[in-house]
Amino acid sequence: MTPAAPEPVYRIVSGVHRGVAAREAGLTGILAEVMDDEGVVLRRELVPLSRLYSPKPGIDRWDRGRDFAVLVGLMGTVAGRAAVEAITVSPLAPRYLPYLTPLLDVVVTGYPEDPP
Repeated sequence: MTPAAPEPVYRIVSGVHRGVAAREAGLTGILAEVMDDEGVVLRRELVPLSRLYSPKPGIDRWDRGRDFAVLVGLMGTVAGRAAVEAITVSPLAPRYLPYLTPLLDVVVTGYPEDPP
């Protein structure tokens, strides 16, 4: 029997906040548009959060004047998720993993209890 190929992993091109909001809402996957190296969307699929890597080690709760808690609330309902744009990802070669942060480890700052 041939061994199974390893599950692909992806770099988040756009949507780190949405991915972290999905995590905070207790989801295990998120709808993503998978692009090739030239930026052409190949397909849309539900990608497990555990297979996503972020170029950012952390996000701020108030980034771009948005309240992250509102986004988490949207991700917590079917209707809310339907209103949120899919994230964009591209396949990630294993050699780049050390330079990115697993989405499950991305830190959210900007809460009142955070130190200055």
